[in-house]
Amino acid sequence: MTDTSLRLNLPYIQPAQAQKHVTHNEALMRLDALVQTVVQDHQLQTPPAAPAGGGCYVVAPGGTGAWAGQDNALTLFDGAGWVFLSPQAGWSAYCVASNEALRFDGQDWAPAADLTNLPQLGIAAQADDTNRLSLSSAASLFNHAGAGHQLKLNKAQPSDTASLLYQTGFSGRAEMGLAGDDAWSLKTSSDGTDWREVLRADPVGQTLTLAPAGQPRMTLSDTDATLNVPLGGSAVQADVLDTTAGTLMATGAFGLGVPLQLTGPAPLQDRDLKPGLYTYMANSLLGGPESDAHAHTLVVQQTTFDGRRSYISLRTTGTSAARAWFGSQSSPNSAIYWTRLIDENQISGTVTQNGGTPTGAIIEKGSNANGNYTRWADGTQICSVSDLSGSASMVAGQTVSGYWTYPAAFVTFPNVTISPRTLGTQTGAQLTAEQLRIGHGHGPNGAFWAVHCRNASISNVRIDATAIGRWY
Repeated sequence: MTDTSLRLNLPYIQPAQAQKHVTHNEALMRLDALVQTVVQDHQLQTPPAAPAGGGCYVVAPGGTGAWAGQDNALTLFDGAGWVFLSPQAGWSAYCVASNEALRFDGQDWAPAADLTNLPQLGIAAQADDTNRLSLSSAASLFNHAGAGHQLKLNKAQPSDTASLLYQTGFSGRAEMGLAGDDAWSLKTSSDGTDWREVLRADPVGQTLTLAPAGQPRMTLSDTDATLNVPLGGSAVQADVLDTTAGTLMATGAFGLGVPLQLTGPAPLQDRDLKPGLYTYMANSLLGGPESDAHAHTLVVQQTTFDGRRSYISLRTTGTSAARAWFGSQSSPNSAIYWTRLIDENQISGTVTQNGGTPTGAIIEKGSNANGNYTRWADGTQICSVSDLSGSASMVAGQTVSGYWTYPAAFVTFPNVTISPRTLGTQTGAQLTAEQLRIGHGHGPNGAFWAVHCRNASISNVRIDATAIGRWY
């Protein structure tokens, strides 16, 4: 049997030993130092000048004086001198000077709370080889140390992943970070298996892509933005007449792309129309440029300084579809003044009018068995005919007469001129009053005429006539 204990090196009382109390007291002194060990300091190399009895220290490496050669030893001042205890690996002690627990690893004393290079750490949770740091807590706080604070996730290479994974019941629902490349992305999943990338910021392409259902719907770069979905919400007009500043116009708004159809009994001038495109039927809308049953496309413009409106109305149906009118309105609810745009089809064609306002072509020409006529849009009409007498040969005292029905009727009595001429020896010459006497009476639909040969026979007498008046 040895003289001391194997672990703490306490002295044993030997058989038949005298003064057993000395050995016993020495063992108690050692136990007093080693049980619930408290040291006053562990960084001193030189013994304190006036140590208190029972004071315990750790000799710092490089000990001097009474501590020379006792590096890392526990030393106890017993009131008379220093007692040294050789520590073993695993021993621990509390240091008063540094307010920390110390642990001896077999070579040096170090803070027992040193968590450097711990293989695993679980805080109210079980860590494992994959989750080497595990925490169960209602919240986690990462506080600053006087300024800012960064949480860093580092990966070895671009193809690896550095991300934050959000789970429900340990099943993934969202993940953001660098997943498999160096582009930051946000992914979501409804079941932890099927994942969709909904947001991606690409540092190489310098683009930001939004894909709520996995398909790119918006891509934003430094130079442009690409949208693959219709726009809605407060950024877009609430309806086709919404004039809220800063909103976007949708198809159909203000007639953009799809004109707004005008219906109802309100006259055009009373509708307070916003600038844009509209359609209407001319026979069901008062205040338009015509009342015939034709469809029109209407363009409305409005000045910003006085609110006056101008209009362009285009007829889009009918056999004479190519018609256009300009309209102007001096103030809201005032009458619209319309002017028809002249085109090549309007210069020569059928002349018409409505209430004294021309609605057709400018000039109309025609002929029939009664002669030729020309009408103007201002109401003027000229009718003419050649050889009413049928190139008759007349003798002295003979009278030739007849009735000329105008090729087009007049609205009032026209001015009629009867002009005789001959194709005989005096080819094409006008006959004088000494040769012929002329008489006529006329109305709006025709004229009576008579020619009397006075003093000599005349061959091939031709009677020409002209009537000038108004057709409305």
